[in-house]
Amino acid sequence: RHVTLVEPSPAMAGLAREQLERLGRTNWSLVEAEWLDTEGVAPAAAVLLANVLSPHEDLAAWIGKALDHARRWLFIVHGTVPDALPDASPEARSDAIEPLRRVAIALHGEPRAPQPGLADLLPALHELGVFPDVTMFQRCFGRSYANATEAARDAAASLLIEPTPPALERIRGLLRRHLRKLPDGRVALPEIVAPSALLSWRTDTRQPGGRWRWTRD
Repeated sequence: RHVTLVEPSPAMAGLAREQLERLGRTNWSLVEAEWLDTEGVAPAAAVLLANVLSPHEDLAAWIGKALDHARRWLFIVHGTVPDALPDASPEARSDAIEPLRRVAIALHGEPRAPQPGLADLLPALHELGVFPDVTMFQRCFGRSYANATEAARDAAASLLIEPTPPALERIRGLLRRHLRKLPDGRVALPEIVAPSALLSWRTDTRQPGGRWRWTRD
């Protein structure tokens, strides 16, 4: 009946607002804040978290707050990027990962460390008493930008680089040959296709003290 979005990134919040308004949806509200700093958000039938392992350090706090808010269901969407996969194809590595790899080496002096994937998340959830069902699917990561500057700002945010004018100018130069022009005039980097997982867990199976029990449904 109603969806509350909690999003700390102004860019992502703007995209969500734009898409929901374009779809004519009215049953939503947007809280622009970090999840752990959010106050006043009412409990809901379900909570959906996306990509919870990076860059957050306190997974127990993240999951604990979600469990406190989710009356019935906890959903988590989490993926593994190709450069973290030993069996990723050379094409996936060279085409999709190369732009950010070049930026990371140029501005940080070393490649970006692989982001934690599903193999890291499941054992951590088990330690927290959460034993979800897992549904795997292929996810396409692709985003278009109004121009090269917007693409550079997105890359800087992804790689934790301060978006100073000199840094953005350097990133634009590194991305220029990887950007392709779209029919609507926007630009885009190569798409990344990677395995992702939808984790689902019935929170009302928890017992006092954090224990859990099996249910037939």
